[in-house]
Amino acid sequence: MLPRNPEATISQTGRRVGELRRKWKVTVTQEWFAERAGFSVDYVQVIEHGRANLTLFSLTQVANALQVEVDELTRIPIRREPWPAGRPRGKKKGRRRLDASTAL
Repeated sequence: MLPRNPEATISQTGRRVGELRRKWKVTVTQEWFAERAGFSVDYVQVIEHGRANLTLFSLTQVANALQVEVDELTRIPIRREPWPAGRPRGKKKGRRRLDASTAL
């Protein structure tokens, strides 16, 4: 795994916290989330805007409030480059595979 830029990790984790909060089946407000996690609403806003360098203790409080594992808060999707245009990958047409019986 490649090393990450610390500022980018903080920002992406904050966005992930906000994303997970909004994914609940019922809309969860920042107020409700702040109360459940033991934070102020202002601090929740700072977290979700990616400006809070959370301690492990705070990450655990956030994970418990959202009922997820701590690693889910820092799991950032890997961006993959699209396949180049052209022939799709797979079996090549027009070529026969030689086996021992057809070899000279």
